[in-house]
Amino acid sequence: MTVKCPECSSEDIQQRGFNGNRTKKRIECQECGSWSSLPIEIFYVEKSKNAPKILIFDIETHLKSAMLFRHGKQYVNASSFKDYDTMICWSAKWIGDTEVFGDVQTSKEAVNRDHKRITKSLWEMLSEADFTISHNGINFDIPMVNTFFVEQRLGMPNLFRNIDTCQIARKNFKFESNAMDYLCKRLGLNDGKIKTDISLWEGCYEGNQDSLDYMFNYNKIDSVVLEDLYNVFIPYVQNFPNMGIWGDVNESKCPYCGGTNFHEKGFKYTPQGKFISYRCECQALFRSKNNLLSKEFKKLQFVT
Repeated sequence: MTVKCPECSSEDIQQRGFNGNRTKKRIECQECGSWSSLPIEIFYVEKSKNAPKILIFDIETHLKSAMLFRHGKQYVNASSFKDYDTMICWSAKWIGDTEVFGDVQTSKEAVNRDHKRITKSLWEMLSEADFTISHNGINFDIPMVNTFFVEQRLGMPNLFRNIDTCQIARKNFKFESNAMDYLCKRLGLNDGKIKTDISLWEGCYEGNQDSLDYMFNYNKIDSVVLEDLYNVFIPYVQNFPNMGIWGDVNESKCPYCGGTNFHEKGFKYTPQGKFISYRCECQALFRSKNNLLSKEFKKLQFVT
């Protein structure tokens, strides 16, 4: 089903996140400029049997305590720490699905810094993914979970590729902050993450059950918010895995989102050819593989 603007029936729309209870998606028409909210069901398309499994995930880790001689900025030797990095919880969702799932420490596990159980459940989930999406995952989440995995001799969960929305923001834009909460608020996607402060991490460190439950809810909201941000950043992903080659339907598809709702947008010229350019409803730009220039015409041209 093609999604159209309720005001002018244009198909040139851009998704702008969800309403408060995520029953509707907000859209902005690129022609008349109007904003509307439409039922979330009309945006779902039937997945191909061979569609890639794309997992959005996020983790939360404990504070660490250390024995120090003084306060202020200083180098802290590894031997000064009283405990290692441990995971409080993780959350994830398959892109396009509404269910958010994950795992969190029990009060006893938090006190004992025991995250073996939830590390194993995360390893099993990542083993199912073809691609993952994270925010600052390249610098934090992935090296951290790999550390947990090697500690337990679990090995690599899968040869998945990660798409990092924080890296996309740094390479393409100049926002005042690349924090996920700030980016979502700046882009008008939603109200951002729920409020927290250091006392929440302190409560989890002490094994307080209310703190652990609140942290898990905070973590799950992160995964939901991250999908909204990813959908806006899709056109800016470099070396994007070609979603068009995944599937069992013999038709042209957007290489960024796998959708079929795209239209011609002029031509793309390269040093060796002329190609039809397209824009998808996900706002991604791409071109055809067929060179419109004849062999005879190309023979007459020079190169720089």
